[in-house]
Amino acid sequence: MGAWDPARRAAVAAACAALLWAVLVSLFGDVDAFPGGSIFAVFAIFVASSALGTVAELVGLPPLVGGIVAGFCLSNIPGTGLGSDLNAGLASALRGIALVIILTRAGLGLDRAALVRLSGPALRLAVIPNFVEAATAAAVLSGVLGWPIEWGALAGFVLSAVSPAVVVPSLLRLQDQGLGVDKGIPTLIMAAASFDDVIAISGFGVCLSLAFSEGDPVWAGVKSPLELIAGAAFGLVMGLVAGLMIPARGGGGAVAGTLLIGIGVVAVLGSRLVHLDGGGALGVIVAGMAARAAWDEGGTLRLIRAVWSECASSACGCCCRCCCSSCSGRATGGSAVQADSEHGPAAAPAAASVEMPPLASAATSPVRRARAGSDDRGEKQGGARTPDGVASAVTPVGGHELDEEGPHAGLEASAWLRTVWTLVGQPMLFGLIGAAVDISVVDLEVLGIGAGALFAGLVVRCIAAFLCMLGTGFELSEQAFIALAWLPKATVQAAIGSIALDTAVSISAGSEAEKRGLAVLTIAVLAIVVTAPVGAVLISVFGHRWLAQKPVDDGTNDAAVSRGGGDDTSNGAAPEEAIADEEPTPLPPPSGAAA
Repeated sequence: MGAWDPARRAAVAAACAALLWAVLVSLFGDVDAFPGGSIFAVFAIFVASSALGTVAELVGLPPLVGGIVAGFCLSNIPGTGLGSDLNAGLASALRGIALVIILTRAGLGLDRAALVRLSGPALRLAVIPNFVEAATAAAVLSGVLGWPIEWGALAGFVLSAVSPAVVVPSLLRLQDQGLGVDKGIPTLIMAAASFDDVIAISGFGVCLSLAFSEGDPVWAGVKSPLELIAGAAFGLVMGLVAGLMIPARGGGGAVAGTLLIGIGVVAVLGSRLVHLDGGGALGVIVAGMAARAAWDEGGTLRLIRAVWSECASSACGCCCRCCCSSCSGRATGGSAVQADSEHGPAAAPAAASVEMPPLASAATSPVRRARAGSDDRGEKQGGARTPDGVASAVTPVGGHELDEEGPHAGLEASAWLRTVWTLVGQPMLFGLIGAAVDISVVDLEVLGIGAGALFAGLVVRCIAAFLCMLGTGFELSEQAFIALAWLPKATVQAAIGSIALDTAVSISAGSEAEKRGLAVLTIAVLAIVVTAPVGAVLISVFGHRWLAQKPVDDGTNDAAVSRGGGDDTSNGAAPEEAIADEEPTPLPPPSGAAA
């Protein structure tokens, strides 16, 4: 037998599962860890999800399909009792922790420079399809079921959220293969997905407050943007702190990844405690992105200085343009400038001909900019360039010393998180999502109406997403892929689908409110079952057909750098080395400059 043939791999997996159960029995005793206990229910769902996920992968399907099917079957097959044994609070917390892993990976995979370049399309892609789908579903549900508009909008926002836990892993697999990397399509979709969920959750919170009239509607409308601001601010500060504490090189992927997971868990679960749920997911992504940017620049302090220099250069450029325009106007005005020929005409051309220092273009990554700056400083000081472009072998940055020989902290953290996600997070999250689907609550009439609302919303969403990408430079096939990638629903629907029903029951809102809450849950269940596996398959199939693959012989490794991790970093080489020879593109001279 080979070293890791399927039979041996299956035997090792079975042994690990048995050992894991023995550990759980040792920790929690025979009450919770044996059949009938909540710990055993989680264990059974996790093992079944891992096994069916592996089977799905062997037949060419995304592993999440097997996880959802496993959780759904174990929760709904008569006689198992796992659905009733599963503790709702424990399942919610575990789903939140698993979600933190994938959102942190998404944050680490966001390229700051590419994100700035694609900020306009990403914003349009996050906002317009979301609101269009929510409005379409709300119109169908309110019109057919006769619901008040706030209830229709509530269900619409439940449906409109895309699932990062489905979209991001699928996109990262495509990005690993160089598909769509040249035009930043994975970065665009991942960036938009984070804002899409925030918009959907915020809209849901507003509609929930309006539907139950528990509090001031004005405060409900003001609270949502405050949640976003609080989450983004928390993530930014903690991400910069992580960049300050962990060395940019040689810091250890497990240490950096564990720190970011801890920050994310506090953001997601802590936001629930303070009733600012809408900002938790955004805080996780911003923390990962801020830490990645800090490590790309060599440390938090270097990042702050680089951003400050960019802002100062931009302001200087604007002032130069304004001065040039003003001086040109005075020069054509006649005697006033002629009388002061020593300062007027001489000063204007001098100001106009000032060349801005070469800065990275929007397409140039922070790694390139940091390297170019370090090389320039080294040459001016008479020193030779070091192999990775750092001015000196040991440079104090961000409160720590930069070890040029160690691996990049962001790449190491993302690679470690990738392993944790594959082995633990993915089977746990999607197994629990499948287990949350209780077929006993499905009403056939509402199921049919919900299917119509879901289908109408998806069609309109695809059209809106396609139209949002017009004029952005993407090919028609790439625009079609972006629209299809915008379909999967899972995580947000599993998280907020039952809130309306739980709220109606907890405050005794009446049978009508409970009926509507049950209908919202049924529609969320339908969205998960239909769109999660289908959307993942569509991304995988059409990604290979419609996205251009980056050539592998160009000596670059942008796919790994943009993603923030991967197996291709196992040799310990610095990520900058693969893109060292690319020079930053200088900004054009100010308008009106002398030739």
